[in-house]
This record gives sequence, C-alpha cells and structure tokens, in this order.
Amino acid sequence: MVASLFGCAIGWREGDRQALADGLARNDESGTLGRSKRLSSTMRANPGPFEPFFYLLQTRLSFRVLGVAGLVLFTFLFLRIAGSHGTAYALIGVLLLGAFWLETSTNTCRRCRFYGTWHCLGQGILVARLFPSIENKLSEPGVILHASLAAAYVAYGLFWIWHRPVLGLLFTLWLPLAFVSATSPSGFSWRAKRFESL
Repeated sequence: MVASLFGCAIGWREGDRQALADGLARNDESGTLGRSKRLSSTMRANPGPFEPFFYLLQTRLSFRVLGVAGLVLFTFLFLRIAGSHGTAYALIGVLLLGAFWLETSTNTCRRCRFYGTWHCLGQGILVARLFPSIENKLSEPGVILHASLAAAYVAYGLFWIWHRPVLGLLFTLWLPLAFVSATSPSGFSWRAKRFESL
C-alpha cells in the first residue's frame, strides 16, 4: 500500500501500521506529553512573557560574560572609584571581596557540580587545588550566610559605583541579569533542598 504524505510517496510494509499505532500510544509516556510531565518536576514556574529571556540568560556563555566577567569589571570599577576617595574605602572593599571569595570557595564551590572544572573561568580549578570537595549540600544557614555576604559586597560596590551615575545605572541594570545568569532552572547544585536541611 502506498500513502502520500506532503506530496511524497511512502511505501507501507506489513508491520509499519502497528509500529505507528504503538508509537502514537507511547506518545503519552515518552513523547510530548510525557516529556512535559517529566520536566514539570524540575523546571521553575513559568516566568511569563520573559521566559525566552530567562532561557537565553541561563546559558553557559551568558553566565561567563554577565556573571563572571561582569563581576570582575564591577569589582575593578568600584574599587577604583572607592580608592580615589581614600585608600581605606578601597581596603574595605578588598576585605569584603576576600571574605566573600573565601566563603564562596569553602562553602559553595566545594559542593558545586562544576567543582574542578573551567565552568567559572578558573574558580573551580583553583578551589579544587586548595580544598577537597564536599558531598553534602549547603544547609539553610549556610545559604543565608552566602546570600548575606553577596548582598553586602554588591551593596558596598553599588554605593561607590553610583558616584558615577552612568556606571551606577548600567550596573544596577546588570545586577538582575547577572543573578539570572547564575541561577539554574533546576536549582543550585550546592544547596540542600528545603526539606533536607530542616
């Protein structure tokens, strides 16, 4: 039997109809419907009309450009501006940077799935040479400490960046983009699930 599909002739063999029927029946389990059931347990809630931007920002390239390189540029500029107002201000920024780096390296990076890789442009390799990996995930107090140090560091940096209004505006707009690029649709690999940490 020959059928026409989009103007192309297709020759049906004996078992083709049954294979097609079986494939359509399995569509609920492994096809589009089944895939949406599997993905719904790992994906975040729909971010609405900004969903395409979230998926573009959560790529490896976006993380390296916005997250890592953007943070390096942010740090350099705010330390330069703070240093122009006094060495003590720049020293406070360097101390905050050191505290944030040490906490990130000892608590977060050692638990990350990218530990020992070049994903973070060398940070994972450096941490792998300095500290052994940790298998258990970071508890809720550890997450709060990490977020608090990150917030203090960024707030201090933004205070100095806003001494140059154009840079202040640019880096205020950069901040949410960098945050989204650093997140993952399935959550952080270094953070314990809420029910595991309680």
